[in-house]
Amino acid sequence: MVLRDTKWASWALALLSIVILCNVLLYQPAVQQFLAIELESSAVLGSLVDLVIISPALAYAAFKVSKKQAVGFVVLGLVIARVIIPEEFFAPYTILLYSGISFEALFFLTELGLIFLLLKRIPVIRAEMRSSGTGPIFSFLPAVERKVSRLPLIRIVASEILMVYYAFFSWRKKVPLMTGWLRCIIRPVPSP
Repeated sequence: MVLRDTKWASWALALLSIVILCNVLLYQPAVQQFLAIELESSAVLGSLVDLVIISPALAYAAFKVSKKQAVGFVVLGLVIARVIIPEEFFAPYTILLYSGISFEALFFLTELGLIFLLLKRIPVIRAEMRSSGTGPIFSFLPAVERKVSRLPLIRIVASEILMVYYAFFSWRKKVPLMTGWLRCIIRPVPSP
């Protein structure tokens, strides 16, 4: 994660640190005895709001992350809340933890399904590439967009597949000869 280049990013990072530190210290028995704090369910609810809503918003303001990663911070906030809040206080809110983790798992499975769809349609994509008559570098991505989807995840995976192809499988191919109009433009210089 990279810190944003704004003047508010350092403030957001400082506030994020304070929010997490205060919530961790709140559930330490030594701190509770020293400050004579008696915890109630409203304190747990406040900690959940801090860790699930406020902390991801501050992390999004402090770091250069996507919105999808910010949703991951929400689930991470639920996991952190489960770790720092004692079981007897967190028990009524366990459904939140399981729903957050299941939402993230569903999102991950959806992404895997899209990747599987791309891999399943490779023969159709190859036929489209052959019919275009241009090289893979110019025909692969448009064929993927026409035959599978225009989603950013599919574009990223298709670009990675193209990169792996050129890195490992194209080095044995011969350089194409200049033909047609290209030969007319690039003429050899006559020797003196």
